[in-house]
Amino acid sequence: LLLPCFGWNLPLGGGRQVQFQDGILRINLNGGVDDTNVVSVPPPTDATIDPSTLECLQVRDTGNELKGYGTFCIKKPIPKHTFLGFYEGILIQRSLDELMAAASSESTTSINKSNDDVSDYLLHLDGGRTLLDGKERAKDRSIFSPCHLNHADANNNQKEDNNCFRIQSKQDITKVAFFTSRQIDIGEELCFDYGSNYWRGREEDKI
Repeated sequence: LLLPCFGWNLPLGGGRQVQFQDGILRINLNGGVDDTNVVSVPPPTDATIDPSTLECLQVRDTGNELKGYGTFCIKKPIPKHTFLGFYEGILIQRSLDELMAAASSESTTSINKSNDDVSDYLLHLDGGRTLLDGKERAKDRSIFSPCHLNHADANNNQKEDNNCFRIQSKQDITKVAFFTSRQIDIGEELCFDYGSNYWRGREEDKI
């Protein structure tokens, strides 16, 4: 299959689109669907979490061996659509050759599986070519960062636990903003859906 070297964008109904750019095919089927996760305008790329929100977030041991540490609401409830900050991590960029090799090799079906040292904190930005590794930032548990959020499936019996979501900036793909999707009550853990790609090759570890 030969793909054109130029970029293109195919708009679909309801704000959905199919886009090819920089060798990456992106399919957005969520579009402008009106649900609990809709935030109409992503925050400015220099936005920071409000101090009053930060003091309501505590990173602590979940008591679950598979989950390890997680983020919990303390002091007072956190309102729906509260900005939780941008994902913090070291930028990793792979060439198209590296991406194709990883995709075609059964022994490395996921970059997550290739290095257990960093796998828990990798955030894929554009289909696996560009990633953020939040491993080093996650070591500091004294101040919350979105890299401290655990996983909860959005489409099964964990749906109620999936109470946060992310939006990627169109101006800077390395800026991924996190928000609450509903009110978070005191004592609740904050979680979002990591997506199926994160668990590929490590299904036995899924929490």
